[in-house]
Amino acid sequence: MLMDMQSIVLVFSALLTSILSGVIGMGGGITLLAVMELFVPASALVPLHGSVQLMSNGTRVFLHFKHVKWSIGVPMLVGIVLGSIVAAQFTTTFQSTSEFKLVLAGFILAMTWKPKFKKGFKVVAKFYLVGFTSGILSMLLGATGPFLAPFFLNENLDRFQVISTKAFAQLTGHLSKVVAFFFLGFSFTQYGLIVLLMAGAVILGTYIGKRILQRVNEKTFIAVYKVVITTLCVRMIWMHFVN
Repeated sequence: MLMDMQSIVLVFSALLTSILSGVIGMGGGITLLAVMELFVPASALVPLHGSVQLMSNGTRVFLHFKHVKWSIGVPMLVGIVLGSIVAAQFTTTFQSTSEFKLVLAGFILAMTWKPKFKKGFKVVAKFYLVGFTSGILSMLLGATGPFLAPFFLNENLDRFQVISTKAFAQLTGHLSKVVAFFFLGFSFTQYGLIVLLMAGAVILGTYIGKRILQRVNEKTFIAVYKVVITTLCVRMIWMHFVN
């Protein structure tokens, strides 16, 4: 069971990170993952994070449903489901290794500081492939929002279409992940209360994010996000080598 102060930190983090995702369409899930790593066992980190983010992305899809670009969303759904099935064959073994958190920290840092692409990727069946890769990464490492973002460039999407379509893709990924971990035997009921509290927080945060979507200074949000996420990742790497 998580301690009371830990629960407060996790719920508050869920609220703030869902506001971040609601405003800029990314960053919240991967930031929350890094915060959860401080308190949640490695074996439970990815399935619990997926449960919370399922509600966050589901709420974002609900609020912006009319903006979802289905010509992108449907191929990604197919790819994500297939990728999740493949990754489920070896995900629990990987997450039980001592290198898991080190790889997780490296992945988060790479996605946070990756260079921006000037042009979109013109590949046949692109979003089937992107979805398949995302499904694998989501099962293994938990969060794929920053990975997905570059593939939406040059698709003639407005800001609301990007946020809603990417949220739909991530909703599919988290749902597939939760189902897979359930059949793999993970006990979600052990963490039922904290998941419910965090789910409520992300729903509220997503609504708040929608209200300020067109008013916020994105550069400030992104700068704060990068500082926080980098600090948390450096701590993860440090703890791997000192323990």
